Amino acid sequence: MGADKIIVRRHSDSTEIDFTLDAGQDSSQFQHLIDYLISINPVREDFSGMSTGEMLELADELVKEERFWDAHNVLEFLWKGSSGSKKALLHDVIGIIVSQIKVQMGQMKTGELVYKRSLSNLKDSAPAAFNESLPENFAYPLHISLSSLAGII
Repeated sequence: MGADKIIVRRHSDSTEIDFTLDAGQDSSQFQHLIDYLISINPVREDFSGMSTGEMLELADELVKEERFWDAHNVLEFLWKGSSGSKKALLHDVIGIIVSQIKVQMGQMKTGELVYKRSLSNLKDSAPAAFNESLPENFAYPLHISLSSLAGII
């Protein structure tokens, strides 16, 4: 038995390796490798019970750690529970985060395209404080404030 899927994401100061085990596979066989190589950052996927503000603060912390996939999960949870203009805004904010994930996966050109499209859409819909945190030219890693969206989402 092996891992079903392994994903490698490069950060500016580290490399993240995600793996999914076969159904029913015991992860203890990998524990020695995990203990030796990495510290474990558990992935949270259920954010019920958290306020929007708490979720945005969590996403901010994840972005600071360049854990863009985890930040994406938080924002996607918010997106699924929203509608109308809030849903559209979150879609484009998620696009900004996806641009960073693409760079981590070695897909710089795709990241830049996703960023430019999302940035263009956000110019008219996002609050000024958020837009001001987004550089005109694509960059990695981004240092943005998702908490500035708390009054809008």
